[in-house]
Amino acid sequence: MITTPLASPNLQLAARQRAMQLRDESFDSLFTSAAATLRRSAQRLAASLRRHERLRSIG
Repeated sequence: MITTPLASPNLQLAARQRAMQLRDESFDSLFTSAAATLRRSAQRLAASLRRHERLRSIG
């Protein structure tokens, strides 16, 4: 494999900044997805607790 250095420090800096931006976007996406999953789980748990309380009050 032949590697060629980037022509200028400015290009190297731009490449590093873009890599950091992509990494940050990836983490943002991951945490957004995790938050949505936790929210759905909490909603299901709340619905289950309401059902349980309703059945307990009937019986």
